[in-house]
Parts: sequence; C-alpha cells; structure tokens
Amino acid sequence: LAAGSFDHEDITCDVAGQDVSIQSLQAIAKLQRLLPGQSGKDAGSFRYLLSSYHATLVGLCSLVVRSSPRRALELFLREFEKHAGQYHAELGGSSTTSLLQGNPAAEQARCWELACAMFTNMLSISPGVPPRMLLEMVQAGLRI
Repeated sequence: LAAGSFDHEDITCDVAGQDVSIQSLQAIAKLQRLLPGQSGKDAGSFRYLLSSYHATLVGLCSLVVRSSPRRALELFLREFEKHAGQYHAELGGSSTTSLLQGNPAAEQARCWELACAMFTNMLSISPGVPPRMLLEMVQAGLRI
C-alpha cells in the first residue's frame, strides 16, 4: 500500500518530525483522497490479495480506528453498502467459493469478504471497541 501511494517524504519522519499523530492524520487525508480513484478489479483472482481499492479502504480504516473506532466502522460500512450489494445481486446469492475464477462479480465479492475479515480482526484487537460494534461488523460481513 505504501509503495504505490506514498513517496519518501511521506514515509520518513522528516516532514512531520517525530509526531506520529500528525503523520497518521496526513496518511488518513492522503488515503481519503486516493480511495475514489483506486481499482476494485486489480487483485488478479489471487485468494489472499486485495484489490487496490479494498487495500486502501482497509488501510484507511486501520488508521482511523486508532482514534475513533465508531468513525472507522461507519466509513467501512458506508463504502461496503455503496459497492458490495451490487456484487451479491450479480452472484444471485451463490457462494463466491463455488464460482469459477474470472467472474468479475465473484472477484469483487471475494475482495469484500477478505476486506471484511481483515477489518473485523482489526476491530477485535483494538482497545475500546465494544462487543456490539464488533457484532455490527460481523453482521455486515455475513451479508456478502
């Protein structure tokens, strides 16, 4: 994620000094700008590889969850609701694992399943996340 989206100055501590909070805010702003332009179709059907869109979304939410788990969940769910439902409808309720590779709808659903699993795991290990919030994310993931 960082290799394609951030240059040397963004990654080093020179720009923001040693203040991790400022670097985090800069990274959040940059990922928010990059998210709309990312492709959801470049994962190559590799089982454990996210598309650049899904990787950017998970990266963005992982930074936001540190300061506001509720805001991170709302961000993830907003993007999820905006995009994921259309792939489920195209699949006709079929399991993504039962479909052949190369089906664009199955590939998108696979990326959403993996992104949901990664974000759910992130929420589960984040301090201060109430069980109800984690349940909300799990329920969203089950809607794929």
